[in-house]
Amino acid sequence: MNNDLKYALQGVLLVVGFLISWGIVRYIFSVKLSNDTPTGIISNLKNFSVTNSEGKQLFQENCASCHGIDKIIVGPALRGIEERITDKQLLYEWIQNNQKVLKSGEPYFVTLYNEYNKTLMPLFPSLKNDDIDSILVYIKNSSDPMPQPVAAVYDKKVLNVQVPTRLNTIRTGVT
Repeated sequence: MNNDLKYALQGVLLVVGFLISWGIVRYIFSVKLSNDTPTGIISNLKNFSVTNSEGKQLFQENCASCHGIDKIIVGPALRGIEERITDKQLLYEWIQNNQKVLKSGEPYFVTLYNEYNKTLMPLFPSLKNDDIDSILVYIKNSSDPMPQPVAAVYDKKVLNVQVPTRLNTIRTGVT
């Protein structure tokens, strides 16, 4: 085979290889991938900073006067709220109209209401589910440090006291 034909064939193979690669890349990015794929993860990371700053602003405007992330203020600390209330729809309803949830007799929220001296939380009907999700992402990913358990001495016996909330605190008393 002469050199000109050899170089032409190599050029054609290079172009074909490039076109095939380009087609594969275009196909991968045109298919809606699940969040478990690397592309989905990158997409989530891009949205995270937006959601996190939105969530921070929404938290500061609507929640921070009564709730800390890791500190009890007027209401309970909010870190771990999604672990305590696993029914997301119920959590949306509580935030948007807690009085309706209380009237339904939902045990967790009735206990919470009683635990905090029957203090009603303001209603937030203007917060949409996406807004609440942004706040929850902010709470979950907040870099505020979680307080460490402290030891308290009562009548010369050591008690293990955990913070930050009343309902999810492991209480051990003097035996």
